[in-house]
Amino acid sequence: MVLRGSDRSFEAYSLELLEALERLPIPIAVSSDPMCTTIRANRAFRDVLGVSGDVNLALSANPTLFRAFREGVELPADRLPMQTAARTGIEVAEYRFDLLRRDGVTINLLAYAWPLRTGDGISGAIGVFIDASFHRAAERRATDALDAVRAAEERYRLIADAMPQFVWVDAPDGTTLYANRRWLDYVGLTAEENSGLSWTRFVHPEDEARIYPVRAQALERGEDFEGECRFHGIDGLYRWFLFRSIPVRDGDSNVTSWIGTATNIDRQKRAERQQTFFAMASEELGSTLDERTTLARIARLCVPTLCDWCQIDVVDPTGRLVTRLVHHRDAGKDHLLQRFVGRSHLNEAADVGPPAVVRTGVSQIYSRIEPWMLEALVPDPDHQGAYRNIFGVSAMVVPLRTEGQVYGTISLVSDDPNRIYGAFDLTMATEFARRGGIAIAHSRLFEREHFVATTLQRALLPAVLPQIENVRLYSAYASAVTGEEVGGDWYDAFSLGNDTLALSIGDVAGHGVSAAVIMSAMRQAIRTAAIEAIEPHAVLERANAVLALNGHETMVTALFATLDLRTRRLRFASAGHPAPLVVDGRGHVDALNVEGTPLGALFDTALTRTSETILDPTATIVLFTDGLLEFDRDIFRAERRLTDALRRRSFLVAENPASAIIGAVVDAAQKDDISVLVVMLEQTATVDLSLPAERHSAPIARECLRRFAETHVLSEERTFAMIAAAGEAISNAIEHPYLVGSGWFSVTARLREDGAVCVAV
Repeated sequence: MVLRGSDRSFEAYSLELLEALERLPIPIAVSSDPMCTTIRANRAFRDVLGVSGDVNLALSANPTLFRAFREGVELPADRLPMQTAARTGIEVAEYRFDLLRRDGVTINLLAYAWPLRTGDGISGAIGVFIDASFHRAAERRATDALDAVRAAEERYRLIADAMPQFVWVDAPDGTTLYANRRWLDYVGLTAEENSGLSWTRFVHPEDEARIYPVRAQALERGEDFEGECRFHGIDGLYRWFLFRSIPVRDGDSNVTSWIGTATNIDRQKRAERQQTFFAMASEELGSTLDERTTLARIARLCVPTLCDWCQIDVVDPTGRLVTRLVHHRDAGKDHLLQRFVGRSHLNEAADVGPPAVVRTGVSQIYSRIEPWMLEALVPDPDHQGAYRNIFGVSAMVVPLRTEGQVYGTISLVSDDPNRIYGAFDLTMATEFARRGGIAIAHSRLFEREHFVATTLQRALLPAVLPQIENVRLYSAYASAVTGEEVGGDWYDAFSLGNDTLALSIGDVAGHGVSAAVIMSAMRQAIRTAAIEAIEPHAVLERANAVLALNGHETMVTALFATLDLRTRRLRFASAGHPAPLVVDGRGHVDALNVEGTPLGALFDTALTRTSETILDPTATIVLFTDGLLEFDRDIFRAERRLTDALRRRSFLVAENPASAIIGAVVDAAQKDDISVLVVMLEQTATVDLSLPAERHSAPIARECLRRFAETHVLSEERTFAMIAAAGEAISNAIEHPYLVGSGWFSVTARLREDGAVCVAV
C-alpha cells in the first residue's frame, strides 16, 4: 500500500486511516513506523484481545500483553506478520499464530499484513487479523465427525456382514458400490471384483428376461423395486431370493444411491413347487389304472418340471433291464431317443445308472455327468454316439418300487447348465418315484382284478352269436374305466327255428357278483320263456317272476324281441329299457316306440306290452344299454352323437360295427358298463342307398355294392369292374356337386333279367 506525502503527513494519514477503520467489525492494526514499534488497533481487534482504550500492541511496548506461538514454537517479535511485512516489504498472507491474552485465554489468529509505503520507502504496516479459533474448532468437529462416520461405517459394515440377507449399495446407474460379506461369499468374488458390477449379472436368465425391463424403469423413475428371482452361487446352483431396492435421495430429491437387500426364500419356493407338483402328480397318476398310461404320465410330469429328458427302464419277466419309455422336451432329440424303447441296451454290471440302482435300490445323483459314466453304462459304441448327441450336464436315477420290489428306475437328466441337481432335487425325485411305484402297483392290481371281472363277464355272455343267412350280428361290451367288478349288463341272440331270431338285452342295477348272478338268471329265464313261443311282453313277465322267486331285491331293465326273417316283422317289448334305434338304407334313423316299467321288487308286476314293426330290407337295428348315453352328464348330447353316427353309417365298414358305434359316441371316461348288439339285414337283391356327400361315405357305398355282388354271385372280374366304375362316380358326387355347404348323394343298383348290372349314382 502506497501513501503520498511527508513523514509528518504520513503520521497524520495513518491516524486518519485508523480512525476510519475504527468502526469496522474486522480486527485491523496499523503501524506508522518502519520497525513497527508502535502498533495501534481498532475496536474490533481490542475486543478480540480483551483490552480497552488506546494501547500500543507492539511487543516491545507491552511485553506482558501476549506471547506469540506457532506450531508450538515461541516466535520473536520480528517474526510477527506486521513486523515481517514492514521489514521485508512483502505481503504476508494466511499467517496463523496463537496469542496468549492477559486473562490466560489462547486465541488462534489468521493474519494478513501489507507494508505501507511512502515516497521514501516503507513507513509502516497494516494488518488484518481473523479469529480462527472457531474455524479450528470446526475443523476439530469435522475431524471428530469424520472419525465418527468412519466408526459408524465400520459398525454398519460389521452389522451388514453379520446379517443373513444379502445387502448392497448401488450407484445411481445400478452398478455396485458395496456388497456385504454374505453376497461376496455366495458369488465367490472379492469386494474389488464385485465393485462396478450389477447384481443382475448373477440372475437366472429366465428371471432376468422377466425383471430387466421393470428394473430399468425403476432406475429411470427412481422408484422402489422388488420381486423374486434366482441368484447363481459359486457352487453352480441357483436359489430363490426375495429382493428389494430403494433409492436414497439428497436434499434436492436426486437419487444418490440405491440400497438393496435379498432374503433367501429358496426353501419356501421349493416347498411350494413341491406341493404343487405332488398335487398335480397325485391327480394325474390317480386318474388312470392303465400301466402304460401311468408310465407315460410319469414321464410327462417329469419333463420339464424335474428334468429336460426322462428315461424309464423296467425289469422284464426274464430279469433284463428294458427301456420302456423315453421323453425329451426337444422333439428332435426325442426322436433320437425313441430308438432305445423296447431294447435292453445298458450294461447290467455297471456301477452307475439304472443297473446299479436296480441292484442296490439306492438313488444316485450326478451333479456333473462325466464321459466315463456314459462309457461304463452304454457298451455299444453306436449307442454311445447317439447318447452323446443328447446327453446333459447333470442327472439323477431313482428306483421305481412296486409291492416292495424294485420295478425299474426313472432317470432324470438336465441339459441346462443353470439347472444342477442337488440334495433337494434328489429328495423330490425319490418321493415322486415312490408315488409312481404306488400308481403302477394299483394299475397292476386293477389289471388283474379287471381281467378276472371281464373274463367272468364275457363268460356269462354268449361265446358266439348265431350265423344266420342274410343277417349279420355284432356285439360289444365295454366295462367302466374305473370298475374292477363284474357288471350286470347283458346281450343275447339265439334262433327259435322257423326263421325266427330272438334278441334280448338288459341291465341289472349295481356291480359285483350279485349283479352278475342276477344278470345270468335273467338271461337264462328269458331264453327259457322264449322257447315257449309266447309274446315278448309275456317273456319279460316270466323273467320278472323268476326274479321275485329268487328273492332278488333289485331293479332290472330289459328288452326282448323276435324277428321273422321272411317277413322282416319285428315284435318287441321293453321293461324300462332304452328304445332300440333302426337305420334304413337311406340313412333315416327311428327309435322304436317302447314303454313299460323295469323288473324287480319295486314294481308289483311288469307293466309291459308287445309292439311290432316291419323293417326295411337293408335295415340295421342297434340295441344298447344306458351306459352308452349316460357316460356324460349331457344325455341329449350323447343321443345326438349316436343318431349322427348311425345316419352317417361309417360303422357299416368297421371290423366290428358294435365297437365302432361305442367309439363314435363315447368321448369321455365311462361311468357305467356298455353293451351294444347290432343286427344288420342283408337282403340286398337291390341297392337303394342315400349318404351324405362326405369323404367317409365312399367306402360305405362301395361296401354295399360289394354285398350286392355277393348276393347275386357276381364273378370277381364283374365285381371289380362294377365297383371301380361306380367308385369314380361316387368320388365325383362327393367332391363336386355342391358349390356351398354339403348335401347328400344316392346310389342304386339292380340286376336286370338279362343279367346286366345297372348302377346309378
